[in-house]
Amino acid sequence: LTDANYTQNCNAESNLGTNPYTAGTNSPNGSYFWTAADKTVVDPNLKPMATNELVAGAEYQVVADGRLGVTYTRRDLMQTIEDMSVDNASSYFIGNPGYGVASPFPRATREYQAGTLFFDKTFSDGWMAQASYTLSRLYGNYGGLFVAATGQLDPNSNATFDLVSLLANQTGFLDADRTHQVKAFGAKSFQLTANQALSLGLSYNAQSGAPINYLAAHPIYGADEAYVLPRGVGGRTPWTHRFDSRISYDLKLTDTNTLSVGVDVFNLFNFQEVTAVDETYTSATILPLPNGTKESLDKAVAEGRILDQDQGTAFTADGINPNFGKPVAYQSPRNVRFGVRFTF
Repeated sequence: LTDANYTQNCNAESNLGTNPYTAGTNSPNGSYFWTAADKTVVDPNLKPMATNELVAGAEYQVVADGRLGVTYTRRDLMQTIEDMSVDNASSYFIGNPGYGVASPFPRATREYQAGTLFFDKTFSDGWMAQASYTLSRLYGNYGGLFVAATGQLDPNSNATFDLVSLLANQTGFLDADRTHQVKAFGAKSFQLTANQALSLGLSYNAQSGAPINYLAAHPIYGADEAYVLPRGVGGRTPWTHRFDSRISYDLKLTDTNTLSVGVDVFNLFNFQEVTAVDETYTSATILPLPNGTKESLDKAVAEGRILDQDQGTAFTADGINPNFGKPVAYQSPRNVRFGVRFTF
């Protein structure tokens, strides 16, 4: 095709929302577009991402084929790799936050601690069971390679450490923190005849809610990149509960061939609890409130002590997102899966 043909195709496909074709372009695929990047400085003493992990536990057999146990896990982020800027996004470099050329930035922290009490009965006498309770804490200033608040997936180059100003109020309970988790599973097999068996299974999963953040816009990086209050102080989403069940019928055709027909029901009771809320407190570029609380923020807004960085004026309650704190996601509804399996 000629350059004119590419231009014509570009105009015809403008509904894609991008303009991937330019004069002289030879790309045949309209889903790509041109981009570029300058050379980026890399710390010559750059270290790889690393974590320390300590796991300890003990278990004791309390019944035949059943044991009761306890475990403790601690996992700490030693260092990560990120892109950073010390001149308000005019240029970037790659380093380990808090080390070497990235010393002006705080060290990336992500600390996980968990204690689990469990019971496990292996399959014998036609039944099995597992149950556990976990008390955990995930705390720090680095959510990881994926930024849950904005949906950004740019491993080792997300916005978290790009600017020092982005790190205000970033330390707190991370998005994946769930203080309480309860899991239980049981299964029973019934031998109907020499060649027929019926199997039943039921599982239960429950966990406490995720921390809620107060997010605002950043003057350079835009929406939801600034934490108005310290991370996670906005309360928690509700507990979620879920039951899954299974029933299957097995017919033994020969010594080596078995036909199985089964039904799985996920979210058996169709619980529809809230799993996420709108965390955008405002689309304005307001200054973070260090060590603030919901009450102190409300008071500061009412007294006109919160400044909009773009406008240079006091932020008012009119700028608060009316949907803030309201549900944006729920548990997946009940669904049923039918299956047929033949083993030979």
